Amino acid sequence: MSVDYYALLGVPKFCSSQDEIRRAYLAQARFFHPDAGNVSPEIAHQKMQQLNTIYDTLKDPDARRLYDASLEARRTRSACR
Repeated sequence: MSVDYYALLGVPKFCSSQDEIRRAYLAQARFFHPDAGNVSPEIAHQKMQQLNTIYDTLKDPDARRLYDASLEARRTRSACR
């Protein structure tokens, strides 16, 4: 099962602007940052790694285009089954 980066950030798929993605990332990063103390250090570390991967993918237009294409391909494959 693959991870939906848009759902994890809480933004709409395919129509989110770079600014919306950045704001959602920053909000999540503030909440899950280890120094914030909202969750255990282990969970905070995992979530921050995941958030950084998501943001690195979605902030880069080329990487985002590839990710969106892979989402669309998975959606099309699952609809054909």
